[in-house]
Amino acid sequence: MISLIDLLIISVYLFIILIIGFLVGKKENLEGYLVNNRKTKSILLVFTIVSTTVGMGVFLAISSASYKNGISYGLTVMLASVLSMFLVAYFAPKIKRFGDKYKAHTLGDWFAVKYGKKNRLLVSIIILVAYFFLMALQFVGISGLVHVISGLDFQIALIITSLITIVYTTVAGIKSDFYTDAVHFVVMILTLFLVLLPFSLMKSGGLSFLSSLPTSYFNPFAFSGISFFIGGLVFGATGFLVSMDIWQRIYASTTEKEAKKVYIWSAFLLIIFFIPTIFLGLIAFNVVPGVNPDFALFELMKIGLPVGLLGLGIAGILAAAMSTVNSMILVGSITILKDIHKSFLNPDLSEHQMLRLARIYTFSYGLLGLVVAYLFPNMVQLQIVSAATLVVLAPATIGGFVWKKSTAKASFWSIIIGIIITFALYPWMPTLSFIPGTLTSLILFIIISKLTYKETKSALNS
Repeated sequence: MISLIDLLIISVYLFIILIIGFLVGKKENLEGYLVNNRKTKSILLVFTIVSTTVGMGVFLAISSASYKNGISYGLTVMLASVLSMFLVAYFAPKIKRFGDKYKAHTLGDWFAVKYGKKNRLLVSIIILVAYFFLMALQFVGISGLVHVISGLDFQIALIITSLITIVYTTVAGIKSDFYTDAVHFVVMILTLFLVLLPFSLMKSGGLSFLSSLPTSYFNPFAFSGISFFIGGLVFGATGFLVSMDIWQRIYASTTEKEAKKVYIWSAFLLIIFFIPTIFLGLIAFNVVPGVNPDFALFELMKIGLPVGLLGLGIAGILAAAMSTVNSMILVGSITILKDIHKSFLNPDLSEHQMLRLARIYTFSYGLLGLVVAYLFPNMVQLQIVSAATLVVLAPATIGGFVWKKSTAKASFWSIIIGIIITFALYPWMPTLSFIPGTLTSLILFIIISKLTYKETKSALNS
Protein backbone atom coordinates (compact mmCIF):
# COMPACT_ATOMS: atom_id res chain seq x y z
CA MET A 1 0.00 0.00 0.00
CA ILE A 2 1.07 3.56 -0.65
CA SER A 3 2.44 5.46 2.35
CA LEU A 4 0.83 8.54 3.88
CA ILE A 5 3.80 10.71 2.83
CA ASP A 6 3.54 9.61 -0.81
CA LEU A 7 -0.21 10.14 -0.75
CA LEU A 8 0.29 13.64 0.63
CA ILE A 9 2.79 14.53 -2.13
CA ILE A 10 0.40 13.31 -4.83
CA SER A 11 -2.56 15.11 -3.25
CA VAL A 12 -0.67 18.42 -3.00
CA TYR A 13 0.43 18.14 -6.62
CA LEU A 14 -3.09 17.40 -7.87
CA PHE A 15 -4.50 20.20 -5.72
CA ILE A 16 -2.04 22.71 -7.23
CA ILE A 17 -2.92 21.60 -10.77
CA LEU A 18 -6.65 21.81 -10.10
CA ILE A 19 -6.32 25.29 -8.56
CA ILE A 20 -4.30 26.55 -11.55
CA GLY A 21 -6.79 25.03 -13.97
CA PHE A 22 -9.85 26.46 -12.29
CA LEU A 23 -8.37 29.94 -11.70
CA VAL A 24 -7.09 30.36 -15.26
CA GLY A 25 -10.23 28.91 -16.87
CA LYS A 26 -12.72 30.64 -14.57
CA LYS A 27 -13.23 33.83 -16.59
CA GLU A 28 -12.35 32.49 -20.04
CA ASN A 29 -13.98 33.77 -23.23
CA LEU A 30 -14.55 31.55 -26.27
CA GLU A 31 -11.36 32.51 -28.13
CA GLY A 32 -9.36 32.01 -24.95
CA TYR A 33 -11.02 28.64 -24.30
CA LEU A 34 -10.20 27.43 -27.82
CA VAL A 35 -6.84 29.00 -28.83
CA ASN A 36 -5.69 31.22 -25.93
CA ASN A 37 -6.51 34.37 -27.96
CA ARG A 38 -3.66 33.51 -30.40
CA LYS A 39 -0.95 35.09 -28.24
CA THR A 40 0.76 32.28 -26.33
CA LYS A 41 4.39 32.82 -25.32
CA SER A 42 6.91 30.54 -27.06
CA ILE A 43 8.28 28.96 -23.88
CA LEU A 44 4.75 28.06 -22.80
CA LEU A 45 4.07 26.50 -26.21
CA VAL A 46 7.23 24.38 -26.04
CA PHE A 47 6.22 23.11 -22.60
CA THR A 48 2.68 22.24 -23.69
CA ILE A 49 3.77 20.66 -27.00
CA VAL A 50 6.29 18.36 -25.35
CA SER A 51 4.10 17.59 -22.33
CA THR A 52 1.10 16.72 -24.50
CA THR A 53 3.18 14.65 -26.93
CA VAL A 54 4.87 12.62 -24.20
CA GLY A 55 1.89 11.43 -22.13
CA MET A 56 1.21 7.78 -21.44
CA GLY A 57 2.07 7.01 -25.06
CA VAL A 58 5.73 7.52 -24.21
CA PHE A 59 5.95 6.62 -20.53
CA LEU A 60 3.87 3.45 -20.73
CA ALA A 61 3.51 2.32 -24.35
CA ILE A 62 7.23 2.75 -25.01
CA SER A 63 8.33 1.16 -21.74
CA SER A 64 5.82 -1.67 -22.29
CA ALA A 65 7.13 -2.40 -25.79
CA SER A 66 10.73 -2.19 -24.55
CA TYR A 67 9.86 -4.67 -21.80
CA LYS A 68 8.44 -7.14 -24.37
CA ASN A 69 10.63 -6.62 -27.43
CA GLY A 70 13.55 -4.34 -26.63
CA ILE A 71 14.44 -1.03 -28.27
CA SER A 72 12.70 -1.55 -31.63
CA TYR A 73 9.29 0.05 -31.06
CA GLY A 74 10.61 2.95 -28.98
CA LEU A 75 13.36 3.70 -31.49
CA THR A 76 10.91 3.73 -34.40
CA VAL A 77 8.42 5.99 -32.63
CA MET A 78 11.16 8.34 -31.41
CA LEU A 79 12.68 8.81 -34.87
CA ALA A 80 9.25 9.22 -36.48
CA SER A 81 8.23 11.76 -33.82
CA VAL A 82 11.36 13.88 -34.27
CA LEU A 83 10.99 13.84 -38.06
CA SER A 84 7.31 14.70 -37.69
CA MET A 85 8.12 17.72 -35.50
CA PHE A 86 10.49 19.04 -38.17
CA LEU A 87 7.80 18.54 -40.82
CA VAL A 88 5.34 20.49 -38.68
CA ALA A 89 7.94 23.25 -38.24
CA TYR A 90 8.20 23.52 -42.04
CA PHE A 91 4.44 23.95 -42.49
CA ALA A 92 3.79 25.90 -39.26
CA PRO A 93 4.04 29.41 -40.81
CA LYS A 94 1.45 28.49 -43.45
CA ILE A 95 -0.87 27.02 -40.84
CA LYS A 96 -0.50 30.08 -38.60
CA ARG A 97 -1.18 32.39 -41.57
CA PHE A 98 -4.32 30.43 -42.40
CA GLY A 99 -5.48 30.43 -38.78
CA ASP A 100 -5.13 34.19 -38.41
CA LYS A 101 -6.80 34.91 -41.74
CA TYR A 102 -9.84 32.69 -41.24
CA LYS A 103 -9.99 32.76 -37.42
CA ALA A 104 -9.61 28.98 -37.54
CA HIS A 105 -9.75 26.70 -34.52
CA THR A 106 -9.63 23.19 -36.00
CA LEU A 107 -8.00 21.07 -38.70
CA GLY A 108 -11.52 20.77 -40.15
CA ASP A 109 -11.53 24.55 -40.74
CA TRP A 110 -8.61 24.12 -43.13
CA PHE A 111 -10.24 21.20 -44.95
CA ALA A 112 -13.47 23.23 -45.28
CA VAL A 113 -11.67 26.16 -46.91
CA LYS A 114 -9.42 23.99 -49.10
CA TYR A 115 -11.77 21.14 -50.02
CA GLY A 116 -15.31 22.01 -48.90
CA LYS A 117 -17.81 21.13 -46.16
CA LYS A 118 -18.11 17.44 -47.06
CA ASN A 119 -14.39 16.99 -46.42
CA ARG A 120 -14.70 18.91 -43.17
CA LEU A 121 -17.32 16.45 -41.91
CA LEU A 122 -15.29 13.39 -42.95
CA VAL A 123 -12.11 14.69 -41.34
CA SER A 124 -13.91 15.65 -38.14
CA ILE A 125 -15.30 12.10 -37.78
CA ILE A 126 -11.83 10.59 -38.27
CA ILE A 127 -10.32 12.97 -35.73
CA LEU A 128 -13.02 12.09 -33.20
CA VAL A 129 -12.32 8.36 -33.64
CA ALA A 130 -8.52 8.74 -33.44
CA TYR A 131 -8.66 10.87 -30.33
CA PHE A 132 -11.01 8.41 -28.65
CA PHE A 133 -8.15 5.91 -28.78
CA LEU A 134 -5.61 8.49 -27.59
CA MET A 135 -7.85 9.41 -24.66
CA ALA A 136 -8.37 5.78 -23.79
CA LEU A 137 -4.60 5.24 -23.71
CA GLN A 138 -4.22 7.97 -21.08
CA PHE A 139 -7.16 6.71 -19.01
CA VAL A 140 -5.84 3.14 -19.01
CA GLY A 141 -2.43 4.41 -17.92
CA ILE A 142 -3.77 6.54 -15.07
CA SER A 143 -6.02 3.78 -13.75
CA GLY A 144 -3.23 1.21 -14.09
CA LEU A 145 -0.97 3.44 -12.01
CA VAL A 146 -3.58 3.71 -9.25
CA HIS A 147 -4.29 -0.02 -9.42
CA VAL A 148 -0.66 -1.22 -9.22
CA ILE A 149 0.45 1.23 -6.55
CA SER A 150 -2.63 1.23 -4.29
CA GLY A 151 -4.20 -2.16 -5.07
CA LEU A 152 -7.53 -0.55 -5.96
CA ASP A 153 -9.58 -2.57 -8.45
CA PHE A 154 -8.59 -1.62 -12.04
CA GLN A 155 -12.11 -0.76 -13.20
CA ILE A 156 -12.86 1.32 -10.11
CA ALA A 157 -9.54 3.12 -10.54
CA LEU A 158 -10.36 3.73 -14.20
CA ILE A 159 -13.69 5.37 -13.38
CA ILE A 160 -12.49 7.51 -10.47
CA THR A 161 -9.31 8.86 -12.06
CA SER A 162 -10.94 9.44 -15.45
CA LEU A 163 -13.88 11.38 -14.01
CA ILE A 164 -11.55 13.68 -12.05
CA THR A 165 -9.61 14.46 -15.23
CA ILE A 166 -12.76 14.99 -17.31
CA VAL A 167 -14.30 17.42 -14.83
CA TYR A 168 -11.07 19.43 -14.54
CA THR A 169 -10.72 19.67 -18.34
CA THR A 170 -14.36 20.68 -18.80
CA VAL A 171 -13.92 23.76 -16.62
CA ALA A 172 -10.39 24.67 -17.65
CA GLY A 173 -10.18 25.08 -21.44
CA ILE A 174 -6.98 25.35 -23.47
CA LYS A 175 -5.46 28.39 -21.74
CA SER A 176 -5.28 26.66 -18.39
CA ASP A 177 -4.17 23.52 -20.26
CA PHE A 178 -1.10 25.48 -21.39
CA TYR A 179 -0.30 26.76 -17.90
CA THR A 180 -0.76 23.43 -16.18
CA ASP A 181 1.32 21.76 -18.91
CA ALA A 182 4.22 24.01 -17.93
CA VAL A 183 3.99 22.62 -14.39
CA HIS A 184 3.63 19.07 -15.77
CA PHE A 185 6.76 19.55 -17.91
CA VAL A 186 8.92 20.53 -14.94
CA VAL A 187 7.57 17.69 -12.81
CA MET A 188 8.17 15.14 -15.59
CA ILE A 189 11.78 16.28 -16.02
CA LEU A 190 12.46 16.11 -12.27
CA THR A 191 10.74 12.73 -11.97
CA LEU A 192 12.51 11.15 -14.92
CA PHE A 193 16.07 12.29 -14.27
CA LEU A 194 16.20 12.69 -10.50
CA VAL A 195 13.94 9.82 -9.43
CA LEU A 196 12.89 7.14 -11.93
CA LEU A 197 16.08 6.69 -13.95
CA PRO A 198 18.76 6.85 -11.20
CA PHE A 199 16.87 4.73 -8.65
CA SER A 200 15.85 2.18 -11.27
CA LEU A 201 19.45 1.87 -12.44
CA MET A 202 20.58 1.32 -8.85
CA LYS A 203 17.96 -1.40 -8.48
CA SER A 204 19.27 -3.14 -11.59
CA GLY A 205 22.90 -2.90 -10.48
CA GLY A 206 23.88 -0.25 -13.01
CA LEU A 207 24.31 -0.46 -16.78
CA SER A 208 25.85 -3.91 -16.52
CA PHE A 209 22.32 -5.37 -16.71
CA LEU A 210 22.35 -4.64 -20.45
CA SER A 211 24.71 -7.55 -21.06
CA SER A 212 22.13 -9.98 -19.63
CA LEU A 213 19.37 -8.95 -22.05
CA PRO A 214 18.52 -11.12 -25.09
CA THR A 215 20.43 -10.01 -28.20
CA SER A 216 17.09 -9.55 -29.99
CA TYR A 217 16.34 -6.65 -27.62
CA PHE A 218 18.86 -4.54 -29.53
CA ASN A 219 17.47 -5.39 -32.97
CA PRO A 220 15.78 -2.25 -34.41
CA PHE A 221 13.38 -4.46 -36.42
CA ALA A 222 12.32 -6.82 -33.59
CA PHE A 223 8.91 -5.31 -32.86
CA SER A 224 7.17 -6.08 -36.15
CA GLY A 225 9.87 -6.46 -38.75
CA ILE A 226 11.61 -4.08 -41.10
CA SER A 227 8.24 -3.16 -42.68
CA PHE A 228 7.06 -1.56 -39.46
CA PHE A 229 10.37 0.26 -39.01
CA ILE A 230 10.40 1.76 -42.51
CA GLY A 231 6.64 2.32 -42.67
CA GLY A 232 6.72 3.88 -39.21
CA LEU A 233 9.39 6.35 -40.28
CA VAL A 234 7.89 7.22 -43.67
CA PHE A 235 4.22 7.49 -42.71
CA GLY A 236 4.70 8.13 -39.00
CA ALA A 237 6.69 11.25 -39.86
CA THR A 238 3.42 12.81 -41.05
CA GLY A 239 1.57 11.98 -37.83
CA PHE A 240 1.87 15.30 -36.01
CA LEU A 241 1.00 17.28 -39.12
CA VAL A 242 -2.48 15.73 -39.08
CA SER A 243 -2.92 15.96 -35.29
CA MET A 244 -5.39 18.65 -34.34
CA ASP A 245 -3.78 19.45 -30.99
CA ILE A 246 -0.67 20.42 -33.01
CA TRP A 247 -2.74 22.77 -35.19
CA GLN A 248 -4.37 24.30 -32.11
CA ARG A 249 -0.98 25.19 -30.70
CA ILE A 250 0.12 26.74 -33.98
CA TYR A 251 -3.08 28.80 -34.06
CA ALA A 252 -2.39 29.84 -30.45
CA SER A 253 1.15 31.11 -31.19
CA THR A 254 2.00 34.78 -31.54
CA THR A 255 3.66 34.89 -34.99
CA GLU A 256 4.53 32.64 -37.93
CA LYS A 257 8.22 32.76 -36.98
CA GLU A 258 7.50 31.71 -33.40
CA ALA A 259 5.22 28.90 -34.58
CA LYS A 260 8.10 27.41 -36.55
CA LYS A 261 10.68 27.90 -33.82
CA VAL A 262 8.72 26.16 -31.06
CA TYR A 263 8.41 22.96 -33.07
CA ILE A 264 12.12 22.83 -33.85
CA TRP A 265 12.88 23.11 -30.12
CA SER A 266 10.21 20.54 -29.31
CA ALA A 267 11.76 18.02 -31.73
CA PHE A 268 15.01 17.99 -29.77
CA LEU A 269 13.33 17.99 -26.36
CA LEU A 270 11.30 14.89 -27.22
CA ILE A 271 14.49 12.83 -27.41
CA ILE A 272 15.28 13.40 -23.74
CA PHE A 273 12.02 11.68 -22.82
CA PHE A 274 12.14 8.79 -25.29
CA ILE A 275 15.61 7.43 -24.56
CA PRO A 276 15.23 7.18 -20.75
CA THR A 277 11.80 5.60 -21.14
CA ILE A 278 13.22 2.89 -23.41
CA PHE A 279 15.86 2.26 -20.75
CA LEU A 280 13.20 2.01 -18.03
CA GLY A 281 11.41 -0.71 -20.00
CA LEU A 282 14.65 -2.66 -20.33
CA ILE A 283 15.42 -2.22 -16.63
CA ALA A 284 11.91 -3.41 -15.72
CA PHE A 285 12.43 -6.57 -17.79
CA ASN A 286 15.53 -7.27 -15.71
CA VAL A 287 14.16 -6.30 -12.28
CA VAL A 288 10.46 -7.32 -12.39
CA PRO A 289 10.17 -10.19 -14.93
CA GLY A 290 6.84 -11.86 -15.55
CA VAL A 291 4.51 -8.92 -14.87
CA ASN A 292 1.95 -7.26 -17.16
CA PRO A 293 4.18 -5.35 -19.64
CA ASP A 294 1.74 -2.42 -19.81
CA PHE A 295 2.25 -1.75 -16.11
CA ALA A 296 5.84 -3.00 -15.72
CA LEU A 297 7.04 0.57 -15.15
CA PHE A 298 4.67 0.91 -12.20
CA GLU A 299 5.84 -2.40 -10.74
CA LEU A 300 9.43 -1.15 -11.05
CA MET A 301 8.51 2.08 -9.28
CA LYS A 302 6.74 0.22 -6.48
CA ILE A 303 9.81 -1.81 -5.50
CA GLY A 304 12.54 0.62 -6.58
CA LEU A 305 11.49 3.98 -5.12
CA PRO A 306 11.70 4.80 -1.40
CA VAL A 307 8.92 6.49 0.55
CA GLY A 308 8.48 10.09 -0.55
CA LEU A 309 10.17 9.62 -3.91
CA LEU A 310 7.48 7.13 -4.89
CA GLY A 311 4.96 9.93 -4.46
CA LEU A 312 7.03 12.19 -6.71
CA GLY A 313 7.34 9.39 -9.26
CA ILE A 314 3.59 8.88 -9.29
CA ALA A 315 3.08 12.65 -9.64
CA GLY A 316 5.41 12.63 -12.67
CA ILE A 317 3.46 9.87 -14.39
CA LEU A 318 0.18 11.61 -13.59
CA ALA A 319 1.66 14.79 -15.06
CA ALA A 320 2.41 12.96 -18.31
CA ALA A 321 -1.12 11.57 -18.51
CA MET A 322 -3.01 14.69 -17.46
CA SER A 323 -1.06 16.96 -19.80
CA THR A 324 -2.10 14.75 -22.71
CA VAL A 325 -5.62 13.68 -21.82
CA ASN A 326 -6.97 17.19 -21.33
CA SER A 327 -5.69 18.15 -24.78
CA MET A 328 -7.26 15.03 -26.32
CA ILE A 329 -10.63 15.81 -24.73
CA LEU A 330 -10.49 19.43 -25.87
CA VAL A 331 -9.65 18.37 -29.43
CA GLY A 332 -12.75 16.17 -29.52
CA SER A 333 -15.08 18.75 -28.00
CA ILE A 334 -13.87 21.60 -30.25
CA THR A 335 -14.21 19.36 -33.31
CA ILE A 336 -17.81 18.53 -32.42
CA LEU A 337 -18.60 22.17 -31.64
CA LYS A 338 -16.95 23.87 -34.62
CA ASP A 339 -16.85 21.26 -37.38
CA ILE A 340 -20.21 19.61 -36.77
CA HIS A 341 -22.59 21.65 -34.58
CA LYS A 342 -21.79 25.15 -35.86
CA SER A 343 -21.08 24.08 -39.45
CA PHE A 344 -24.06 21.79 -40.00
CA LEU A 345 -26.62 22.27 -37.22
CA ASN A 346 -26.66 25.89 -36.10
CA PRO A 347 -24.28 28.36 -37.80
CA ASP A 348 -25.76 31.33 -35.88
CA LEU A 349 -24.55 30.35 -32.42
CA SER A 350 -23.54 33.26 -30.18
CA GLU A 351 -20.19 33.26 -28.37
CA HIS A 352 -21.94 32.58 -25.06
CA GLN A 353 -23.79 29.60 -26.55
CA MET A 354 -20.62 28.21 -28.09
CA LEU A 355 -18.70 28.46 -24.82
CA ARG A 356 -21.49 26.68 -22.95
CA LEU A 357 -21.69 23.97 -25.62
CA ALA A 358 -17.90 23.61 -25.60
CA ARG A 359 -18.01 22.62 -21.94
CA ILE A 360 -20.94 20.25 -22.48
CA TYR A 361 -19.18 18.53 -25.38
CA THR A 362 -15.91 18.39 -23.43
CA PHE A 363 -17.55 16.47 -20.60
CA SER A 364 -19.51 14.17 -22.95
CA TYR A 365 -16.53 13.37 -25.19
CA GLY A 366 -14.42 12.57 -22.16
CA LEU A 367 -17.02 10.09 -20.93
CA LEU A 368 -17.06 8.35 -24.31
CA GLY A 369 -13.26 8.07 -24.16
CA LEU A 370 -13.68 6.30 -20.84
CA VAL A 371 -15.89 3.70 -22.58
CA VAL A 372 -13.20 3.11 -25.23
CA ALA A 373 -10.66 2.54 -22.43
CA TYR A 374 -12.78 -0.42 -21.27
CA LEU A 375 -12.92 -1.90 -24.77
CA PHE A 376 -9.24 -1.46 -25.76
CA PRO A 377 -7.02 -1.79 -22.68
CA ASN A 378 -3.75 -2.59 -24.53
CA MET A 379 -1.37 0.39 -24.42
CA VAL A 380 0.72 -0.23 -27.54
CA GLN A 381 -2.27 -1.15 -29.71
CA LEU A 382 -4.14 1.98 -28.62
CA GLN A 383 -1.17 4.09 -29.71
CA ILE A 384 -0.85 2.30 -33.05
CA VAL A 385 -4.59 2.44 -33.85
CA SER A 386 -4.84 6.16 -33.10
CA ALA A 387 -1.81 6.94 -35.27
CA ALA A 388 -3.06 4.68 -38.09
CA THR A 389 -6.41 6.46 -38.06
CA LEU A 390 -4.85 9.89 -38.43
CA VAL A 391 -2.10 9.29 -41.01
CA VAL A 392 -4.56 8.59 -43.84
CA LEU A 393 -5.23 12.36 -43.72
CA ALA A 394 -1.60 13.09 -44.59
CA PRO A 395 -1.72 12.87 -48.41
CA ALA A 396 -4.65 15.30 -48.66
CA THR A 397 -3.14 17.63 -46.06
CA ILE A 398 0.35 17.83 -47.52
CA GLY A 399 -1.03 17.79 -51.06
CA GLY A 400 -3.28 20.72 -50.24
CA PHE A 401 -0.27 22.78 -49.22
CA VAL A 402 2.19 21.88 -51.97
CA TRP A 403 0.18 20.76 -55.03
CA LYS A 404 -2.04 23.15 -56.96
CA LYS A 405 -3.82 20.29 -58.71
CA SER A 406 -5.20 18.75 -55.53
CA THR A 407 -9.01 18.51 -55.56
CA ALA A 408 -11.86 18.05 -53.12
CA LYS A 409 -12.91 14.72 -54.68
CA ALA A 410 -9.36 13.39 -54.41
CA SER A 411 -9.21 14.40 -50.77
CA PHE A 412 -12.56 12.83 -49.88
CA TRP A 413 -12.12 9.48 -51.62
CA SER A 414 -8.46 9.04 -50.73
CA ILE A 415 -9.29 9.52 -47.05
CA ILE A 416 -12.40 7.36 -46.91
CA ILE A 417 -10.94 4.44 -48.87
CA GLY A 418 -7.64 4.68 -47.01
CA ILE A 419 -9.38 4.46 -43.63
CA ILE A 420 -11.55 1.55 -44.78
CA ILE A 421 -8.49 -0.43 -45.90
CA THR A 422 -6.64 0.40 -42.66
CA PHE A 423 -9.41 -0.93 -40.44
CA ALA A 424 -10.36 -3.83 -42.76
CA LEU A 425 -6.79 -5.18 -42.59
CA TYR A 426 -6.34 -4.47 -38.88
CA PRO A 427 -7.51 -7.93 -37.63
CA TRP A 428 -4.82 -9.59 -39.78
CA MET A 429 -2.16 -6.86 -39.65
CA PRO A 430 -2.63 -5.06 -36.30
CA THR A 431 0.77 -3.37 -36.40
CA LEU A 432 1.09 -2.86 -40.16
CA SER A 433 -2.37 -2.08 -41.60
CA PHE A 434 -1.56 1.65 -41.61
CA ILE A 435 1.02 1.05 -44.38
CA PRO A 436 -1.33 -0.25 -47.14
CA GLY A 437 -4.06 2.11 -45.89
CA THR A 438 -1.94 5.25 -46.13
CA LEU A 439 -0.21 4.12 -49.32
CA THR A 440 -3.61 3.58 -50.95
CA SER A 441 -4.69 7.01 -49.76
CA LEU A 442 -1.60 8.59 -51.35
CA ILE A 443 -2.03 6.81 -54.69
CA LEU A 444 -5.73 7.61 -54.90
CA PHE A 445 -5.14 11.25 -54.00
CA ILE A 446 -2.67 11.66 -56.87
CA ILE A 447 -4.74 9.75 -59.45
CA ILE A 448 -8.12 11.32 -58.62
CA SER A 449 -6.58 14.81 -58.47
CA LYS A 450 -5.17 14.35 -61.96
CA LEU A 451 -8.51 13.05 -63.25
CA THR A 452 -10.67 15.76 -61.68
CA TYR A 453 -8.44 18.85 -61.73
CA LYS A 454 -9.65 20.18 -65.09
CA GLU A 455 -13.27 19.50 -64.16
CA THR A 456 -12.83 21.34 -60.85
CA LYS A 457 -11.02 24.24 -62.48
CA SER A 458 -13.75 24.63 -65.11
CA ALA A 459 -16.45 24.60 -62.41
CA LEU A 460 -14.66 27.35 -60.48
CA ASN A 461 -14.23 29.50 -63.60
CA SER A 462 -17.83 29.13 -64.76
